[in-house]
Formats: sequence, structure tokens, C-alpha cells
Amino acid sequence: RRQWPSGSMRKPLFASSHETSCGLDAEGRAYCWGAGDLGQLGNAVLFSIPAVPVTGGLTFREVHLSPNGFVCGLTTLEAVYCWGNNFRGYLGTGDCISAAYPRRVLGGIAFRGITTGGAAACGTATNERVWCWGYGSSGELGRAPNIGSSNGPVEVVIP
Repeated sequence: RRQWPSGSMRKPLFASSHETSCGLDAEGRAYCWGAGDLGQLGNAVLFSIPAVPVTGGLTFREVHLSPNGFVCGLTTLEAVYCWGNNFRGYLGTGDCISAAYPRRVLGGIAFRGITTGGAAACGTATNERVWCWGYGSSGELGRAPNIGSSNGPVEVVIP
């Protein structure tokens, strides 16, 4: 039986959105459960109770879920991997093909923190620059005056 960490500095240890939840064990391995119809369980399973391991053998510091059915995780090696629904480039992988397994976000950027929203994801790089990807019809990607989606990371414009 897998032990979930208590009192760890890793955060968030658990994330939940709409029909899917994910968590990290004490070693940073990701597990997800619930609906996986968009690939958001990270292992091609369509639905699971109990938790199932995310494919790839990666170790994460944090995982974040979007209500639009995609998941992004920051690995212990400062890389971001995303999986699930990729309708508008949500995964940051350079295409709009959904993935039932983790795919690395383009650019080779070293990140120190990430977050996901409804239709976009953003991360702060180790050099303090902020990068976003996904749906940007309302300026979510921070690249004014260019409003629009991006299926790969774009740097947030700071005036």
C-alpha cells in the first residue's frame, strides 16, 4: 500500500478539478484517479478508482489540474510535463494533439513554479521570466497586443 506524504515541503501534494484528481507520493511519483477520457490520468486509462500511476517514471515537485481536462507537473529536474486535453495547445508541446501520457513543454526552459488555469498554463523560470501557453483569447498569455492562443511557451510581456 502506497503512503501519501504528510508534512512534506512539496506542494500541492494533491490537486483536483472537475472529474479528475492527482497526487504525489513521498518520492514524487504522480498518481491520478477519476475520469481519464481526455488523457488526464496520464496513462491511457479511461476511468479509475483507485489511483493509478502516471506513465513515464518522472518525479514531480507539484502537479496542477485544469477544469478543461489537462494536467501539468513540475519535475524535480525543473522541467514541465503536461498531459490530457490539448484542444487549444494547453499542453505547450507545439501541437494540438491530446496526450494520454506526459509530454515535455517545448523550449527546454528550467522552471521553479507553475500553475494552470481554465485554458492556459504559466510558469516562472529559474531566471525569473514568466512563460505561458494555451488559449489566449482574453490576453491570458500576457503578450499584448497579441491576443491569441499559443501551443508553445511565450514570454509574458512586462512593460
